Amino acid sequence: MSFSEFHLLSVLAQEMNMRKAAERLFVSQPALSQRLQSIEKDWGSKLFLRSQKGCH
Repeated sequence: MSFSEFHLLSVLAQEMNMRKAAERLFVSQPALSQRLQSIEKDWGSKLFLRSQKGCH
């Protein structure tokens, strides 16, 4: 895992919200979502459950 992947996952775990995590990472929400999907595909596992109320 690269530092950027760790940082992305760390911020997302702290915020538990894609929009807020994207703001903290200075990226768009769609870009963050795509990066997370790429990480999950590489690892072969869902890391966060997404819902209207945030990530779990």
